[in-house]
Amino acid sequence: MDEHKIRKVVILSLASTLLALLFFIFGRTLSKGNILLDFVYYILSIAMLLISVLALYNNNKIQKNRLFQYLILVNVLFMALLTLYMAINHLA
Repeated sequence: MDEHKIRKVVILSLASTLLALLFFIFGRTLSKGNILLDFVYYILSIAMLLISVLALYNNNKIQKNRLFQYLILVNVLFMALLTLYMAINHLA
């Protein structure tokens, strides 16, 4: 895997992560506590983060790269934070 392809995968993964977090923030400000609308934006955000993780994982299988593993960890942490936020605000 050449350096150009690695750079492309990293940039697309970071863009997907940013877009997922912006979707969640936008949905949170738009919903004003409506659990249904919060849940829709939560599912969209988790799906985008999961797609990013799967793309990084598949590329990591082809060529072992520490940057891919680091970005996978960051995305998993963001998924955990979003889930924790939803659980605290809507289950408690």
